[in-house]
Amino acid sequence: RVLALNVSLSGLDQQLRARKNLILASIELDENNPAKVLEWLAADSVLAQGNRERARYYELRASAFEQLRQYMTAARERAIADNFISVNKREANRTALWLALARAPATQLTSVDTSSPSSFEGWITLALIARRLITDPAVFEQAISQWAISFPAHPASSIVDDLRTASLVDASPPKHVALLLPIEGPFAGAATAIRDG
Repeated sequence: RVLALNVSLSGLDQQLRARKNLILASIELDENNPAKVLEWLAADSVLAQGNRERARYYELRASAFEQLRQYMTAARERAIADNFISVNKREANRTALWLALARAPATQLTSVDTSSPSSFEGWITLALIARRLITDPAVFEQAISQWAISFPAHPASSIVDDLRTASLVDASPPKHVALLLPIEGPFAGAATAIRDG
């Protein structure tokens, strides 16, 4: 950090300034200083750079908002990052986006206007479907089919199969539960009491 801070901005072109800000933001993120991350990334200089810098900019911002527990904002940043991120990192980014939406309060999800079929609105709509309907497989399947029509080729399509499986599991809870107890060893007395109780 000290080395990066000591580099004078006056001798740097716009690209090097952007890289310096990204490096300092990364350091602050590692040290759990999300407000400082956002300070270093407040300048729009990174946005004039290439896709790699843009992706890093939005990833760092998303991670900072996650540390601040502002999950809806973090999800939105990750949705933007998805436009710039390399193909081999997209799955991890989309998983992080989905987890951020899962942590966002329901009131925030329902307050987003989903009338326009943009990528982020597709994520929000899918999250609302999952929260409201996942325990009813027939209704869930119908809603998912409608979602796929409204948001064709959406980045969240890879998550839909997992949601379908979860819907079937949630709809039919297990009929039997097994409890394994240690019959021998230091906990045998407690296990026998539980078994006999």
